[in-house]
Amino acid sequence: MGSHSRPDWTPQEIARLRELCDSGQHTFPEIATLLGRPLHGVMYKTYERGFGNRYRHVEFLYEHDRTFFSRITPETCYWAGVMTTDGSVMYKGNASILNLTVAIKDLDHLERWKAAIKATHPIKRGWNQCTLSTRDPEAMHEHCYLRLDSAPELVADLSRVFNITAGKTLRCPPPNLPDVLHRLCYIRGFIDGDGIVTSTDSQIGFMEVKVCGCNREMIANIKDIVDALDIPHISDAKRPSLLYQGDGESCYYWGLRGFRAAVLFDLLRRTPTPNLARKWDNPRVIRHVDHWRAQTDRWPPEAWFAARLTPSLTTCCAPAAA
Repeated sequence: MGSHSRPDWTPQEIARLRELCDSGQHTFPEIATLLGRPLHGVMYKTYERGFGNRYRHVEFLYEHDRTFFSRITPETCYWAGVMTTDGSVMYKGNASILNLTVAIKDLDHLERWKAAIKATHPIKRGWNQCTLSTRDPEAMHEHCYLRLDSAPELVADLSRVFNITAGKTLRCPPPNLPDVLHRLCYIRGFIDGDGIVTSTDSQIGFMEVKVCGCNREMIANIKDIVDALDIPHISDAKRPSLLYQGDGESCYYWGLRGFRAAVLFDLLRRTPTPNLARKWDNPRVIRHVDHWRAQTDRWPPEAWFAARLTPSLTTCCAPAAA
C-alpha cells in the first residue's frame, strides 16, 4: 500500500493502461472510468510510464475547430498573417503543435483567436527575455499563449495554403493568395504581429506604417503587393519605397510614410478582419489620416477602396486548393 489512500497500481492495471493508451481510441476520462481510477491519477501514471502519445491524449481533453485554415476567407488570411509573425509550429514525435504567443497587454486579442477556432484550451501566462529591447535587453516581459498540443489538421493546412511551417521565420515563402482582399487581410495580420504604426503630435500629417522580419522574401512580397495597389503620391515627384536592412541587424524593414501611409492605413483598416485595437483604433493615428483626407484632392475616391476590397466571386470563402 502506498502513502495515499488509494491502492498502488497493480501490474495488470499498468498493462491495461498501456493497452488503452497505445490504442489511441480513448480519452483520459474514458480510461479513468474503465480502470476505476481518478482522472489525475491516470494522467500522472501515463506521463510517468511514457505510454502512448502524450500530446494526443492531452488534446482529447480539449476541442478546437480543426478545419479553420482549410478555407480561404478574410478571417483565416488575417490569422495566418498573425501566425507568420507571432505563431510557431513544432513537431514532437507524432504530434503537430501550434502555438500563438503575444504580450500580456494583448490578452484580449489572444482571446479573439481562441474564440475564432472555438478552442476550449486554457490560455496560459509566462515570462521571457526580450533580447531585441533597446531599453533593457535583460528585462523580463510577461506574455500569454494558447498552445494546441495536437493540431495536425491546422498545421497541415497552414503549410499547404499559407506556406507556414516549422522554421518559418527565416525560410518560408510568402503565401500565394487569390486576390487583393485576401492579401490585404494577411498583411493586416502580419502588421499586428511584426508591424509598426506610428505618428507624432509635433508634426501634423507625419505617420508611418512599416513591417519588419528576418525573411527578406516575405518583406519584399508585402512591398510588391502594396506597390501594386497604385496608391497615389501627394506630389508628382514620386519617391519609391525602399526595402532596407537595419544596421548590424538581421531584420529587414519596409514601409510608407505620410500621405501614402495614411491611405494604406485607411485601406487596411477597412478589411473585414479582427484587429489589434491599439494599432488600428489609435486616435492620434486616425487624426493624421483625417488630416490627409481633408487636405488634399489626391485622396482616393470611395470607388478606389471598394475595388480593392471586393473579393473575386470565384475565390470568396472558397475551399483552399488541395
